[in-house]
This record gives sequence, structure tokens and C-alpha cells, in this order.
Amino acid sequence: MIKLAETPLLDINGAITIEMWINPDRYAASVLLTNTDQYVMGLSPYGQVGCAMADHQVFSYSKQVPLHAWSHVACTFDGTRLRVYINGTNTDGISAEEPIKTDGHDGTLIVSSFVGGIDGIRIYASNLGAQLCTHAGRTGC
Repeated sequence: MIKLAETPLLDINGAITIEMWINPDRYAASVLLTNTDQYVMGLSPYGQVGCAMADHQVFSYSKQVPLHAWSHVACTFDGTRLRVYINGTNTDGISAEEPIKTDGHDGTLIVSSFVGGIDGIRIYASNLGAQLCTHAGRTGC
């Protein structure tokens, strides 16, 4: 577990992208990254990637990440829609028009209760949507 002190640099209330590579050893309800009371990205007990922000949450109901293999996972919010990506493909989304709260005070926590490997964590103050295909290492996007 890694804890980052509260910083205005991670208080993003507009468009946002959270991305990382994960290699789960087992499926369990896990927090991958959370900026308390602002946004969270996690893994369900069924291997689905989930995101919560802008008073909404969405999971990759149609797809799960495999065990013992690296997968690129991401969440995006563009101000109107919250989306989940696995290996550069948008798996699910939900309408979300509320701004992301920025009144957190506990900082950012990485890998709470996740068992496996994690790498390449990035948080952007923009919606990278279409670029996530190449970030996942795919060609011909």
C-alpha cells in the first residue's frame, strides 16, 4: 500500500483518466486507487474493473480481467459519461453529469487489499478515451 499526501494536483473535478496495468493473483473486492471522497478504481470479486466518481459508479459487467496475466485497465470521465476500459476497449459506461468532488482531505491511496502486480499508474486531468487503445499496447486502433 502506498499513501500520497493530499495535494490539489489530484483534485480533478472535470475530465479525468485513471489508467494502470494489473496482474491479479486472485479475484477479491479490491481497491486499486482511491482519492478519498473524490474518485476510486477497484476490482470486484468477479474480476470486473469498477470506477466511482461524479456520484456514479460503473463496472465492466461485460468483461473481466484474467488471473495471472497483465491487463491494461482504465476509467475515464468526460463531464457527461463515466467509462471503463480493459486492454484499450470500452467495456461499459454510464451517464454522469455531476462534477467530481474535490473536497477530499485524506490524500490518495494505491493498492489497498489488492493481491497481485500493479504498474504504470497514471492520472490525467483529461479524457484520453481513444488513446487508451495504444496505451494498452494495441496496434491498428
